[in-house]
Amino acid sequence: MRRLLGEPTASRGLAYAQQGRVRSVKMEADGLLAGEVQGHSAAPYVQYVRLGYNGAGVLHWVDGTCDCPMGRNCKHVAAAVIAWERAGGEPAKAAPANPSQVSSPTPLASALQSWLARVRQADEPEAAPADGDPDAYPATVRDRLLYVVELDRSSGRLVATPMKATLRKDGTLGKTMRRYDTGRLSWEGTPAFIRPIDLRILYWIEALGLRGSPYNNRVPPERGAILSLLGVIAETGRGYWGEPLGPVLAIAEARNGKIDWAAGEDGIQRPRLIDAGGTEMVLLPIDPPTCVEPSKGTIGPIDLDMPPKLAMAVLSAPDIPPEAATAVAEALGTLRHTRVTAPKAIRSETRAGIAPTPVLRLFALTLRQRNRRWGGNDIPITLPALRLDFDYAGRRVAAFPFDDPKLREGDSVVTLRRNRDVEKKAHQRLAEGGADRVEDLPHFTGGRDVAPLDRVFDAGSPEDADFLDIGSHGDALAFTVEEVPRLRAEGWRVEIDPTWPYRLHEGPVEIRMGLDSGGDGWLSLGVTLMAEGERLDLAPLIGSIIQILPLDADGALDDTFHLEDFLEDLVLYQRLSDGKHVPLPGETLAPLVNAILAAPGLLGGFHPAEAARLPDLADALEGCGIPFDGGSEIVELGRKLRALAAQPMAEPPAGLLADLRPYQRTGYGWLRALADTGFGGVLADDMGLGKTLQTLALLVERHLVRGADRPSLLVVPTSLVGSWRREAARFAPDLRVLVLHGADRHDRVPAIPDHHLVITTYPLLRRDHAGLFGRDWEFAILDEAQAVKNPAAATSRHIRGIKARTRIALTGTPLENSLEDLWALFDWLVPGLLGDRKGFRTRFRTPIERDGNASAQLALNSRIRPFLLRRTKGEVASDLPPKSEFNELIALGDEQRALYETIRLSMDARVRDAIATKGLAASRITILDALLKLRQVCCDPALLKQTARRPITESAKRDRLMEMLEALIVEGRRVLVFSQFVTMLDLIERDVRARGWDYAKLTGQTKDRETLVAEFQGGAAPVFLISLKAGGVGLTLTAADTVILYDPWWNPAV
Repeated sequence: MRRLLGEPTASRGLAYAQQGRVRSVKMEADGLLAGEVQGHSAAPYVQYVRLGYNGAGVLHWVDGTCDCPMGRNCKHVAAAVIAWERAGGEPAKAAPANPSQVSSPTPLASALQSWLARVRQADEPEAAPADGDPDAYPATVRDRLLYVVELDRSSGRLVATPMKATLRKDGTLGKTMRRYDTGRLSWEGTPAFIRPIDLRILYWIEALGLRGSPYNNRVPPERGAILSLLGVIAETGRGYWGEPLGPVLAIAEARNGKIDWAAGEDGIQRPRLIDAGGTEMVLLPIDPPTCVEPSKGTIGPIDLDMPPKLAMAVLSAPDIPPEAATAVAEALGTLRHTRVTAPKAIRSETRAGIAPTPVLRLFALTLRQRNRRWGGNDIPITLPALRLDFDYAGRRVAAFPFDDPKLREGDSVVTLRRNRDVEKKAHQRLAEGGADRVEDLPHFTGGRDVAPLDRVFDAGSPEDADFLDIGSHGDALAFTVEEVPRLRAEGWRVEIDPTWPYRLHEGPVEIRMGLDSGGDGWLSLGVTLMAEGERLDLAPLIGSIIQILPLDADGALDDTFHLEDFLEDLVLYQRLSDGKHVPLPGETLAPLVNAILAAPGLLGGFHPAEAARLPDLADALEGCGIPFDGGSEIVELGRKLRALAAQPMAEPPAGLLADLRPYQRTGYGWLRALADTGFGGVLADDMGLGKTLQTLALLVERHLVRGADRPSLLVVPTSLVGSWRREAARFAPDLRVLVLHGADRHDRVPAIPDHHLVITTYPLLRRDHAGLFGRDWEFAILDEAQAVKNPAAATSRHIRGIKARTRIALTGTPLENSLEDLWALFDWLVPGLLGDRKGFRTRFRTPIERDGNASAQLALNSRIRPFLLRRTKGEVASDLPPKSEFNELIALGDEQRALYETIRLSMDARVRDAIATKGLAASRITILDALLKLRQVCCDPALLKQTARRPITESAKRDRLMEMLEALIVEGRRVLVFSQFVTMLDLIERDVRARGWDYAKLTGQTKDRETLVAEFQGGAAPVFLISLKAGGVGLTLTAADTVILYDPWWNPAV
């Protein structure tokens, strides 16, 4: 079927057959195959097909008709034949005249078969439109025949071209159109889209010689025949002038016309045909004289004041230059029969010595890449371009070609002599701007938009990374900013096209600064540029400037560095959405950069607890006229944080029955300033400097003086409950204190609102958190806060649920083991200040602890400094009573020394063996055990398990302690004796008791700490034996005047 009917007819017919669209197919008695195939219309199409078979019974030709728009050998014919062949059809045979005789019928000639097909097609009634007009298109026919009428450019003859188009669903014609070969009608039959009127039009187009071939009009058409045909075409509504879908042809009334001459700026005159209203017409070469108005497509007769033949000849005149106008006029005046309007005489004049004005146009020019490296296809690229023209006395002249321009002045044409020297200097001046001539670029080729002397700012060779990046042309931007003003100052006229990618904003600009808040509670400093109603973020730009400045570790400029001088010649740009660039000179940015440097660290984001630098920034911005939109609240918070950093000294509040030492007044003032900020902090004074008293001063000021509307919560180790209750009763008797401790504590919970201070313990938090954390507190205070250094512990998790206006931690050792302790503490005090745990390790802990990074240490110190107040005894020594400190070295006796040496040698061998076997890291326990035994033998051999027959009882250190105590007791001193080992205290206790001295003893097993402390403070005993672990925290023993550390604690922070 493909061989017989071709593609796509065969494939479409096969698809119809497979889809079951063939309604019926049968072989008629006359040998014609009759079929019905369902198309897109409601009724099926009918086919009559003649089949030709060769001697082997193979189908070798098909000739069929169909009542579809195609008409002949269409896809419906193919479908019918395929269905017949698949049904087992055989070559048609005529019925014999005598059944006993079988003869093969003689096949008809193809010409006869085609004729019969046409007869059958003609026998079928045509589907008439609803209105009965035979020339109207049925609704099922989508194709249309159009007529394009025009003057052939080469011959000047009138041509009418039939074209086939398809109607869209919306009733408009599709853009795809093609010439229709009317020769197909002789062998295909008439398709449905060619109506009867079209057959008549096509006949007359052929007969009147309008097909476009010069050999089709040997016999001139009768007068008026072509105009009549144009009228018929216009009536169809499918005629167009000049081009498909051009102005629709319409027949107009007759009009009067005449020929006159139009002169251009260069003095060249051309004849034209105009009507009485001055409308320019085109004279058609037909009889009678007919014209067309090209813009409207109207065609009609025209009355001329001269014979049509003469009019056509005059209108075909070539351009008449000024110097030939007089001669042409004289020649036309010699015509014998007709008076023809002649061109005007135009005088010529030459002017020289005119100084031209260079006119430079800045625009974007699209070129194509010659380089074939990327697959062989040209790549379009748009580049900033320069085009130079010259203005001669108001006449704009292209730089090339170098022809002298002509200027029309009335009936004169003035030729302006170009000033070659001035133009040459202008080209040389432009070459200094950094742009290259397009013709000099080896890897680009121009198009029709390129003028011969155009220049472009080349992005580089095809191998450059920014080759296709129009934003990479820094020279073009510099040219706009620097060269354009200079050229204008030199008298050039510079025109900046909207396509130029580096247009400058020349309107007002405003810079503002504000704060943006992130989801994590942090703030970032926003710098906004306002121009033409747009807001641009300047923070990255300012940040890039600051990055290249020589700043010290504190983020400040050296005194010898002058920022204004550094930025004086710098111009930065911000691009608006319309492509314009806003220039920002360095002298404009310098005050802004200085203002930000006055508050280092804020540009990249900061925690509200770091807002102490904002007042400096706001003041600096006000000084340089830049509005600050951060809000007065955050600035006021910054002022409070600055007051906090100043560590103000404050007089003790009324109601505190104590005189505060100077450093204690500072600590109280700092706590009060801290509370005003709303952030938490750590009072980390050395043990014994009065953290309890300073905290009580704050509680008195807030509850008794200011009258806080809610109580405060104090969480302490169990051992310190009594001490806090006793100190509060002593120094702040008007402070109502509620202790929630003991089996009956739940009975006291309803009384919380009636008290100023509620005291509970760490162990009870896990059991009582529901009753404690469901209310709001004025202060949440943790004493010995190092107890919650593990954020994963249950107590630490519960503490994070406390809701309080201010959180305060009291500890003499905010950092015991690692920086992780510090993070855990501040994560409760000022959440988010040190980031999350992982970020803290990355930014601070690892660089500081592992690498010794001084910069990271400095940054951490700067961040926590306002919220941590720590004074050592050495720092406040001037405020304390005089203290004498002695380190006494005691020589061991012979037996004790021998024992020490024995143990040393034994442990040395053991340690070395462990390190050799397991390595240093895995031998820590062995090393610590060795050190412990050596410490014990120095304290007292009795601390060791001795296996000798005669245990060594000699103890030089214990003997010396007894000597010292005897002398001190005689002097009336009150002595505290600390030891790490409870067993050592037992040995000392035995010696003290043997001497009859009164004493008190505090260890981890002591149940009633308060009574012991009270008795010692009351003078009941001159000696107080205390274990370092049990008495290392929370003891206030002001009655003692002498402290003996029998052996120090492992951790030097304690």
